[in-house]
Amino acid sequence: MLEELVGGGLPSLNYFGSYLNIPGKAIQMSLIFSIIGTVLLTRVTAALGNLTAPLNFIALLIGSVGANYLLADVIMPFEPKYQKPFIVSLGGMMVAALVMMIFLKTEQAKAS
Repeated sequence: MLEELVGGGLPSLNYFGSYLNIPGKAIQMSLIFSIIGTVLLTRVTAALGNLTAPLNFIALLIGSVGANYLLADVIMPFEPKYQKPFIVSLGGMMVAALVMMIFLKTEQAKAS
């Protein structure tokens, strides 16, 4: 299913990925998972009005693409086309989500 979702590809994302020395599929997976992660993270962070979701999306995308960039040359025991970008993207997004949860605390945590 992931291959069908990411398989088609967008040429501009593939070009951007080659500029950063990241496979184009990793950029597409980063975008897809950042959108999904934004929906989940916005539910647990404080409401800043219309700014919360874009801030979460940007942080998750930077975390995901940054992790793929930093670990591009690291050899891992995963399949390099889909599994490695998937695992690395989720790891980078977890770090970014923790940072966002620290800075944008929930309303309940601020009240206590």
